[in-house]
Amino acid sequence: MNIKVKHIDTEEGCELLAEFLDSQINRLVELEPDLRCSEVGRMSSIHPLYSSIIEDCISIRVLGENGRLNQAYILTRAFLKRLINYCFLQIAPNHEYENFMDYSKNKAGRRLSRSM
Repeated sequence: MNIKVKHIDTEEGCELLAEFLDSQINRLVELEPDLRCSEVGRMSSIHPLYSSIIEDCISIRVLGENGRLNQAYILTRAFLKRLINYCFLQIAPNHEYENFMDYSKNKAGRRLSRSM
């Protein structure tokens, strides 16, 4: 079996990466309404985190398309952190989940207070 390796720094590699990202973004967007309206409390309550994952993917795609790979790498780190947190929160013990929710609410409150 002969597998051809495509390097990201080639035109063909960039096109393959773009196609892959487009397909993944489409899958995330297709799932979004079901997760937003889910009867599973955790899924619907951390929906903003899922939405930010979608936005990060779109941003990475746009940056890559425009040859801004250094910026895409920076954003990818934040994307992976959000993705890991989202997956963890689905299976986390209740106290960990509640700590995350409290932290997020406090963080949003501090941001709002600063902007006022």
